[in-house]
Amino acid sequence: MNSSLISVIVPIYNSSSTLLKTLTSIKDQSYKNLEVLLIDDGSLDETPIICKNIQKIDKRFQYIRKENGGVSSARNLGLNLSKGSYISFIDADDTIDQSFFSDLVSLLENGCDIAVAGVRYFQNGKVSFDCVPSSFTTNKTDDLFASSIFSLPDAKALNLQCGGYSCNKLYKKSIIGETKFSYTNCSGEDEEFNYLISIKKPIVGFYPAYLYNYVIYTSSLSQKKNFALLLCKSRFSLAKRYQNINLLWEAFKTSYKWCLNQKTIKNLKLIELLELAKFSIYFLIK
Repeated sequence: MNSSLISVIVPIYNSSSTLLKTLTSIKDQSYKNLEVLLIDDGSLDETPIICKNIQKIDKRFQYIRKENGGVSSARNLGLNLSKGSYISFIDADDTIDQSFFSDLVSLLENGCDIAVAGVRYFQNGKVSFDCVPSSFTTNKTDDLFASSIFSLPDAKALNLQCGGYSCNKLYKKSIIGETKFSYTNCSGEDEEFNYLISIKKPIVGFYPAYLYNYVIYTSSLSQKKNFALLLCKSRFSLAKRYQNINLLWEAFKTSYKWCLNQKTIKNLKLIELLELAKFSIYFLIK
């Protein structure tokens, strides 16, 4: 019997072309005890119509419209409004497999504070690659889970490098506590959120199957030429604030090498390259 309520937080902005598919995948979950908070961040397209229509046919869906403030503000509003014991964040252009919640709830009910699902990546309508973690549970979150957040080598050895997202996880609300998403404009906000939770030393379980379908768009933020700079700046900011220099230096190197492999660095302007050099110097003198 499903007993624990899951609050599913969906931040939405101008997502009418993908939204119905996303919401349908949530509506059709085998785990039924859900409240789905549709946080419309000031959309200018048909998003409100889609949200109101699904709200009419399924009372678990709640439509909340706010002034545009970014994905972090939408997620934080969802956290403030949530009533569930468990928390999920689903992006408005992705989908989840039918057993996503039931499989992850099984980990939380067996003592985990966070359950992590594997991710299947799609690009141009085709499967790009899968990230399926080993079946693994750990409370050593200041090393292994933090490593999975930043895709460092020891996490890659167990194929746990899908830890940085918030969307492929189910959290106990009690472990989130007062933690919120920071108001930045890059994917580092997910890494920071999870890193702050990892400091609390939660027990983390990795589910050995891809249950989350992540769609990569060539126009998305993570595909822009300045992603290298944004990602490194985010990790640099974390290092300064939380002083975990060793971990974050490794994270910086990982992101920098990724950008080299993606041929991103050569597209940066001189002033941006100087900023990256400044970050490197900061770490080296520490």
